Amino acid sequence: MPSEDDIKLPKRLVESSKIPGIEIFDHTIVCNRDYLSMKGRNLL
Repeated sequence: MPSEDDIKLPKRLVESSKIPGIEIFDHTIVCNRDYLSMKGRNLL
C-alpha cells in the first residue's frame, strides 16, 4: 500500500511538469517482490 508521501510526490511532479510541457505517464513503486503502478490504481 502506498504511503501518503508516495501519493503526494507524483501528483506534485505531474503538476510541475506541465509548466515546461512534459507529460508524466505513470509512477511506479518497486518493492522486494511486488510493484505498484500509481496510474493503474488511479492514484495519479
